[in-house]
Amino acid sequence: MIAGNVDTEGLEVIPYRQDRLVLVTSARHPLACMGEVAFEQTLAYDFVGLSEASAIHSFLNRAASKLNRRMKIRFR
Repeated sequence: MIAGNVDTEGLEVIPYRQDRLVLVTSARHPLACMGEVAFEQTLAYDFVGLSEASAIHSFLNRAASKLNRRMKIRFR
C-alpha cells in the first residue's frame, strides 16, 4: 500500500480508498463562507497540526513546499 505522491512507474496500481480532507474554522473565519477552498488559500492562516510523525503532516508539508510555501503551525 502506498499513500501520497509516490512514483509508481512500472507498477500496476489499483486504487483502494480515497481520503477527503476538510477544513474546520470558526464561523467568523474569512474562509468559512467559501464553498470550496484550495489548499494554497489556507496557507495564509495558522494551522492546528498533527504530530510531525504522521503521514498526513508529511503529505501536507510536501504539498505546501511544491507551492513554495510553508504551513504555519500554531499548535500541535
